[in-house]
Amino acid sequence: MILSGTGTETLGAGENEWVATKAPHILTARLNNRGAKRALPIDVPKENFILRPATLLDPIDRIAYQALVDSLSNDLIGSMRDFVFGWRLPFRNPTKGFYARNSSQWQGFRDALLDFGDSHQYGLATDITSFFQSVSIERLEQEVCQKVERNSVIERLFDYLRSWDAIPSRGGLPQRCLASFVLAQFYLQPVDDVLALRSEKAHGLNAGQITFCRWMDDIWIFSDEWSALREVQLALQKCLWDVSLHLNGGKTQLREEDELRAAVREYEHSAADFGLLFDDSGPLEELVGLVLADPANSSRTTIRFITSRMRRYDLDIEIEGFIQTANRLPHGSDHLARLFRDLETWRELEEWYLEYLNGPSGKIIWSAYQLGTMFPSSEKSNAICDYFANGLSKGELPTVMLPLAAQRLAAWIPDIRKGLIQELARAGTYDHPFSLRALAFAGTQVGVPIGTVKTLLQQFDETLPQLALLESRAFKPLPVAEDFAGD
Repeated sequence: MILSGTGTETLGAGENEWVATKAPHILTARLNNRGAKRALPIDVPKENFILRPATLLDPIDRIAYQALVDSLSNDLIGSMRDFVFGWRLPFRNPTKGFYARNSSQWQGFRDALLDFGDSHQYGLATDITSFFQSVSIERLEQEVCQKVERNSVIERLFDYLRSWDAIPSRGGLPQRCLASFVLAQFYLQPVDDVLALRSEKAHGLNAGQITFCRWMDDIWIFSDEWSALREVQLALQKCLWDVSLHLNGGKTQLREEDELRAAVREYEHSAADFGLLFDDSGPLEELVGLVLADPANSSRTTIRFITSRMRRYDLDIEIEGFIQTANRLPHGSDHLARLFRDLETWRELEEWYLEYLNGPSGKIIWSAYQLGTMFPSSEKSNAICDYFANGLSKGELPTVMLPLAAQRLAAWIPDIRKGLIQELARAGTYDHPFSLRALAFAGTQVGVPIGTVKTLLQQFDETLPQLALLESRAFKPLPVAEDFAGD
């Protein structure tokens, strides 16, 4: 299952389905409870080594959170404007809990950017500073209750949100989960109202067309009059102040003509795709050169595009360059890991990875975890095996690294791994529910005695659902997600 906050996969696949179809009473009990179970704070890197606070939510809490938001989704965002893309209900016949496919939404957003960029002289791009963590839960509750009459669903939803908001340095909405994105879209509807009003005013005054599109807090506005864009910018700032949000001055840029066309095409990269169709990798190589020239400031969008095309077409363009700059690309570690894995570059990177862990990027645990997934379960990596085994036995591995270390060791050295899990269970070295869950799932992979697995999972209320899941399977191993396994 993938948990909120990092894209960190755990060892058991199918937990959501099991809870929803086989054990709904567990979800019902959690919904009828109070507060949230223990979560795990984690820092996720953005461009230029900026860290974004995120949280790994308890698995059952995350399902409950999503169910609550799903039930309100049509009331909250069913009438969202058509220039808003991503994490929304379909434009036509919106139904609560059924969301538009985000890949299609992303394509629609890029198409709108290209269309507007080609048909206007000026474009203004901006976003909101620390958006998710700056959302006021109190203000959000007021807005929701103004839209929907207060009921038990709303009470439980905001009971959850207040619990997570109280985690030190993790205020606002939990990041990187669908339920939060839906609430965020609702919270930004005043922005959409301002944009729509400015467009209507410009049309009524024959002041030239103003068009716009929004991908969450990434806002683009277009016009043939630069002064019209600055007027909209000022109106947006005042609107955001009302909800305790602020435009990001460092990312607010007004561009003109050729510079504007170049900026919007960064989202498209159509020239690279077109070239690859005709065995011309030149445009893609140009993109690679731009990333390697300024890795820290390269966008995740571009990194993902490049690495996915290199994997799809089996291209090793500047692979040495990516290895050398990986320590300056912590925000792209997940995409680099898949690239190194699929091109089998990982075979040469065992010692390199251990050195990476001792560098500044290695201190960002999310990045260290993601890069470690390049070593597949199917082939033992001796140096990495020793590192994981030593760190695990000494209790020195960060909690986020445990699912990876436990699963890989279970695959690489099952006999030794079996004894290590038993030893850790007796010693109580790891005491966070996420750690115990990872050890228990790995234990079933290597045949750890059922009593040991129970010892691990009976320590906290948070892990009792996982115990019930394994009991329902007679403690047979759960399947491991393919992307996480790296096979």
